[in-house]
Order: sequence, then structure tokens, then C-alpha cells
Amino acid sequence: MSQEIIAYCGLDCMACPAYQATIKDDRQMREETAANWSKEFNTVLKADDINCVGCLAEQGVLFEHCQVCKIMELFPGKRFGELCPLYGISLSGAGRIFCYGT
Repeated sequence: MSQEIIAYCGLDCMACPAYQATIKDDRQMREETAANWSKEFNTVLKADDINCVGCLAEQGVLFEHCQVCKIMELFPGKRFGELCPLYGISLSGAGRIFCYGT
């Protein structure tokens, strides 16, 4: 069973190359992701820009886009551990972690 970590925006962090490169500490994956995203999003990213533990983590680095995410603006200064007591937390039988409003 593969686990999903669903961010506030609905992105599955486990499927995100920035998240995967960070948790695996994989320099090659960071370089490939930076090149791919630079081309796809018409920007300039370096391998060192590709670091993210996901917005659901209680602390740690977020990818630069996640720091300016419009959905995260709804929860200013909050991370997963602070929000879930307010909104509840669920780990479904499918291994999906998410916060939901109560």
C-alpha cells in the first residue's frame, strides 16, 4: 500500500518530485526537477531550490511556490500540527492523510 500525503491544495506530496528529492536527499532528482520545472514554468530554478517537506509537516523547508500558495494564505503562519486540532485529522484505510473542517 502506498501512502498519500494530501496538502491543503490537494497535491499529493508523495507524488511531488520536490518532496521525493528532499526525503531521499537525491541530488540527481533535484537537478532533473529543477530543469523540468524551469522549462515547464518558464522560470529559472537550481537544484538547491528543490527542497520541500510539505505544508503538512509541523516544521521544515517548503518549496518556494508553496510559501506563496494562495490556499496557504488562508492559514497564515500555520502548519499541519497547529491546524489539525482545529480542523481534525484523519488517516484513512487507504493510507491517505488529510485535514478536514469540522
